[in-house]
Parts: sequence; C-alpha cells; structure tokens
Amino acid sequence: YDPECLLAVGQANGRVVLTSLGQDHNSKCKELIGKEFVPKHARQCNTLAWNPLDSNWLAAGLDKHRADFSLLIWDISSKYAPDLAVSLEKVRPAAGETEAGLVVTKPLYELGQNDACLSLCWLPRDQKLLLAGMHRNLAIFDLRNTSQKMFVNTKAVQGVTVDPYFHDRVASFFEGQVAIWDLRKFEKPVLTLSEQPKPLTKVAWCPTRTGLLATLTRDSNIIRLYDMQHTPTPIGDETEPTIIERSVQPCENYIASFAWHPTSQNRMVVVTPTRSMSDFTVFERISLAWSPTTSLMWACGRHLYDCTEEENATS
Repeated sequence: YDPECLLAVGQANGRVVLTSLGQDHNSKCKELIGKEFVPKHARQCNTLAWNPLDSNWLAAGLDKHRADFSLLIWDISSKYAPDLAVSLEKVRPAAGETEAGLVVTKPLYELGQNDACLSLCWLPRDQKLLLAGMHRNLAIFDLRNTSQKMFVNTKAVQGVTVDPYFHDRVASFFEGQVAIWDLRKFEKPVLTLSEQPKPLTKVAWCPTRTGLLATLTRDSNIIRLYDMQHTPTPIGDETEPTIIERSVQPCENYIASFAWHPTSQNRMVVVTPTRSMSDFTVFERISLAWSPTTSLMWACGRHLYDCTEEENATS
C-alpha cells in the first residue's frame, strides 16, 4: 500500500499484521498500525496482494486446512467483529502484542475451499477479479459471483504475476520452467520458456519496460531476462514468438530476491542472504545501423541517436 508506506506481513500461523516504515504522528494510517487479521484455523500464509484499485482490500493465500477456505479477502478498514466460532484464546493477544480491538476475524470474502493457495495477484482491469495459483490449477475468481470460477489444470501455479502493459498476459512457474498465459485463451500456456537447471524462486515483469520478464533461480547470482517486446498480442498458435534472452549479474554473492523500481527505467534492487543490498540498472542492448553515406544511427532504450560525418546530433 504505497501512499502511506503501509506493509502487510503474513505469518506462519496465517495471521496478517499491518506495519509501516517511518510513520509520522499525523499519518492517516496511524490507527491501522498493529492491526491483525486472523483466519479460523492457524496455517502458513503463503502470499499477500493489495488490490490495485481499492487499497483497503488485501488478499491472503493460505495453506490447506481440511475443508476450510484458503483464499481470504480482508478489508483493512473493517472494525473488530469476532466470529463466534473463534475461541477467545485464539484472538487473545500475547504479552506485548496488539490489543483485542485491533484483531479482525471476519474476512470480506472466503474463496478456495478445500485447497491450498500458493500465489495470487489481482487483475488490474477489474477491482473484483483475481488470479490464484491453487494446489493443482490456476483459477480466476470473480468476487461478484464467488460460486463460479474459471480454472485450468497445471503444475505452474507459483509466482503468478500480470504483465503491467498487457493485462491479459500472465506468467507463472513450476520448478525451473516459466509458463506464459493469455487469459483470453486460458486452456493452456501460449508459451513456455526454456527450462532452467535449478528451481525458480521469483519471476517479475518490469514496470517500466514493455514485455521484459526477469527470473531468479535458487542459489544463483544471475538474473535472466526475457524480452518479449516483439511478441504478438494475443500470441497465436500459428506464430513463433520472438524472445531475446540474456543474463545479468548484479552482484558476486547469491541473490535471495529482487524487485524492480516502480518508476525508474530498468532499475532494480537485489538483496543477498547476508542482507546486503545492491542498486542495479539493466542496460539496454544497442542496435547499430550504418548507412552508405556514413551516417550512423543507434537505438538504446527510449532514445534514438543519429551521428553524421559533419556533426554529431542527438534526437
């Protein structure tokens, strides 16, 4: 939740706690700090996602617990309303924890019954659509009709993420292979990237560059980039997409995780298992063209450079 630097932290017992980075006393979100959202049954919280259109909605994906729901939508502005089925011992905070008035036990929506939710993301085109990687399938849930869902059976249910430039294009992964999906043709992946020898830990679309996907594998200091800028949309079965693959090495040590900068072009931050962080910029490939009249032109990122024999000019 960007405006107030509000963070949601998922815990091993399934609770979600709100915290922040450097809130001041006049912050609008001051009353939310320390608020907890507690599921009926304790189990691992695997993933969290803020709704991009309604910042009060927070989705949490949990492990399976018998016939209980594993995908919970919380309204962070909701008041304390304990569920009668939840014991007082369950919601009573331990010493030094939040007050009971900051504990919420009633989700706004409950989805994914009798299954585990391993990853999820909201679909930017609609406030009430979200995509979840369940135990055996990818499922699209419509909160306007929670009894129905669109799903496809697949093993690639981890790390689901939507292309910020093409909202019908989604990436997910299983072990060392990334699957690219078109939500308008959801029967099977429209593309699978070359399998990597180690299990993947993260995939992420670049928010400032069209069709650029970054991937990270376990115990690696290499981030692989897949440039799908020239891939037709929608991707047709009869076309062979053009993908440029390259690797970058932001640091010498293994990379624990990375994140793209939301506004600075091609910039990312990486963190190592030893908690050191590096600010890294991915430089674009440079394409050169030399005319018979000795004029030289090259493209780099969003810039086009023209160099002639008489003078140097940049446009």
